[in-house]
Amino acid sequence: MKTTADKRQQKLEQAARFHSVTVTTTLDDEGTPDECRSVEQVKFTCTAETDAECRTYPDGCGCESFEWNKAGTHDTEGHLRTSGNRCWMQDWFENESAVYIGDDEDDMRDDRVPAINRTGLIIVTYSDEWIEWDWFTPEQPKSAESEQGR
Repeated sequence: MKTTADKRQQKLEQAARFHSVTVTTTLDDEGTPDECRSVEQVKFTCTAETDAECRTYPDGCGCESFEWNKAGTHDTEGHLRTSGNRCWMQDWFENESAVYIGDDEDDMRDDRVPAINRTGLIIVTYSDEWIEWDWFTPEQPKSAESEQGR
């Protein structure tokens, strides 16, 4: 039987399959005592199908959050449910409003992204007034021994 944590992990893995970030950096003041890396770009990519949840939201609403009616055809304000839209997370990244929450976050940057060249799948959560993201790390399968408590 799957636990709540197992179900949550499965949901995260399903969402992470389609969302990735590429961080590119530049080397500033090369060859000097002040040499350091800085983030040049944080590029978000969504590869989900056009009918995916992240591309399905109320038509003409423009709101940051919404709830579907019981039938799932409109939001509670009456806006029609429409798929084929641009991923709802794209604007957050383009406007530099997505906040990185990984263990290696850089508190000297507004978006907290560390200056390390990296590409990978991500997990995104909505946090009332912004979105937060972290690199997705798949959970390692448990061995038969550890499940039996040996």
